[in-house]
Amino acid sequence: MYTLPTSLDKTVSTSVIKYHPDYLKKYYPAYALTFAVLENYLNRRKLNLVSNGERSIAHDTNIEFFLEQFGFKKQYCQLNVIYSPLFGLLVKIVYPLRRLIDIIYKLIPINFLHKIAVILRQEKIRRISYEK
Repeated sequence: MYTLPTSLDKTVSTSVIKYHPDYLKKYYPAYALTFAVLENYLNRRKLNLVSNGERSIAHDTNIEFFLEQFGFKKQYCQLNVIYSPLFGLLVKIVYPLRRLIDIIYKLIPINFLHKIAVILRQEKIRRISYEK
């Protein structure tokens, strides 16, 4: 059995949850499941924190908005990224065009543009995390 380190011994973290879209609106099982998980860990077991883990910036999801209804709050961290010199120069050159690339990607959803948009989104997060 795995024991969490002392500073985390009153926490639980979920990593993957998948809902079938056909049942999300009609029966609301996501609400019941989330309520049951929170009831079990926070009220019955008296843990201090339930985390829903990390999220990929390459995958758009609305799970954060859903979980905020249950009192979840976003916890941001500093993003450390090191580019090779040539790639870093390319990112600096293309970064001012990030909004245009997002628009083009929405019109022409090809994988290459998606990858560029994600790198530029990552760069924006990296820049913001160093400003604080």
